Amino acid sequence: MITKTAGDMSTIWKRLFKTDSRFTKEFRRAGGFSGTDINPTYRMAVMTEEFGPCGLGWGWNIEDRWSEQFGDRCYAFVQCSIWYKLDYGSEEVICTTGSQIGGTEYGRTPDEAYKMAVTDAIGKCMTSLGLSADIYMQQYDSKYQREDVYTGQKEYDINWATELLSSAAHVEALEKAKNAVRDSRPPKKYHDKLLGVIHAKELEFAELQATAEGNGG
Repeated sequence: MITKTAGDMSTIWKRLFKTDSRFTKEFRRAGGFSGTDINPTYRMAVMTEEFGPCGLGWGWNIEDRWSEQFGDRCYAFVQCSIWYKLDYGSEEVICTTGSQIGGTEYGRTPDEAYKMAVTDAIGKCMTSLGLSADIYMQQYDSKYQREDVYTGQKEYDINWATELLSSAAHVEALEKAKNAVRDSRPPKKYHDKLLGVIHAKELEFAELQATAEGNGG
């Protein structure tokens, strides 16, 4: 039997715990339900960094799939588990998560519905390993701020704000970006930096407009 010290048990959880805000988006559904979506490809990238290539260091097993009718709506369901390999010195051990069920409504083609159900199920399995657990433990406030559960400190995501402003392709997009950043309530220490990015973009658009008007004349 392989044994490990208690201090080692949460190592993987801690490495997978924090979510990169660049790969999340807020959502709000009918009825007032809201939350944070995590990009599924980002999750797979994190698993690959931790365990190796999919199919070699980790992967998933589809254990069952079915559909159910609820009133006039039909839903696709899938039951999956994830396997992953760990090295214990000279011994390699294949581990598995518990099974999880994912599902989605048939609002699309059947194959697409089942693919989304699989994504839902394996995402839940990944969470059991700690991947993006900060969101589900309510330690992730939004795409703007995150709290480190181990230090208790919150940090504003300045990279998100500057990238959003810098990527604006036209004046209207910049105005939307400015509103989003304003709503995120950045700390005062970042105000000058953000104003500098905004000013640079406004000069860029002004120069483009002047060039266009000059060519038109």
